[in-house]
Amino acid sequence: MESGEESAPDPYNGQVRPDLTIDELLPVAAELLQQPLRDWHQPAAGADHLIVIAATDSGQKVVLKAGSEANVDADVLRRLEGTGAPVPRLLGCKQLDSPKRGYYLAVMSFVEGALLADVGAPHRYLAPLISAMRRVHEVTTTQAAGPVLTVAGGSTRSWTDYLLDVLTGADPEFDWSAIARSPWVDAAVLRAALDLARERVKTLPPLPRLSLLHGDLNPYNLFVHGERIAGIIDWSYARFGDPLFDFARLRMNPFVRANPEAIGLYFSLLGLGADGLAREHNYYLFNLVEYVNWYVLDERPEGVRSLMGLLSRILSTS
Repeated sequence: MESGEESAPDPYNGQVRPDLTIDELLPVAAELLQQPLRDWHQPAAGADHLIVIAATDSGQKVVLKAGSEANVDADVLRRLEGTGAPVPRLLGCKQLDSPKRGYYLAVMSFVEGALLADVGAPHRYLAPLISAMRRVHEVTTTQAAGPVLTVAGGSTRSWTDYLLDVLTGADPEFDWSAIARSPWVDAAVLRAALDLARERVKTLPPLPRLSLLHGDLNPYNLFVHGERIAGIIDWSYARFGDPLFDFARLRMNPFVRANPEAIGLYFSLLGLGADGLAREHNYYLFNLVEYVNWYVLDERPEGVRSLMGLLSRILSTS
């Protein structure tokens, strides 16, 4: 997950890095593709998965993603087939055999382009990005909110209940008492921000239809080519909810929030009325609070301190 200051993500965190080797993945991928792989290399990857780029004998470049949530990417890419959204094409997915039980391998088409994090004036891609995400958001459900596989498994939680589970710590991934003890966290600011976020979430209107969300829109998950969005990758945090939640996460990135021109363009492109603006502001606060958790766990002190400053400013005007 991208840091508060857009520093490149640490390829692995020793506590959660998958216990996998490339030699284990290549034959499984070759079996899925029904042809051998060659010329493989390993780029930087996220903390909880292993990434390999390889070529098939026929010359096709493919991406191998392995980890405990690679099956989430596979599920989402299946849902997005035929939508026109700029995402990789799923070529195969398989659960890895014991003793690697719990890990999955997803094989996807390679996206040609540059990372948005590596281009100048990245805010110029806001219009095509928002347009692309609106295609993603056309994939909907009336069943429940929350992580896509949880919803697929029969969850019936409402969007409000899902958000409150995060803010109260009912979701086991969010131990706010432990996070507040971090030396990088101002515990009083965090408690006040959690209180305010819970208060605001309770005012959200019911959503009869929930959209597929990316959940972590940042410049390290977006490829561009020319003037277009070439690929939106890393769907392991995908969930169903309010589309404005994705856009508020996008605003949280420094290339948007720290650039007045980008902020003006962002809100102009969204074209929100009063109710929409209120919801977007609520989700912006929620995202800031949520990512305090992730940045503490990922040991990114500068990112945590940046979020503390942003939360302090919101609290001072509330």
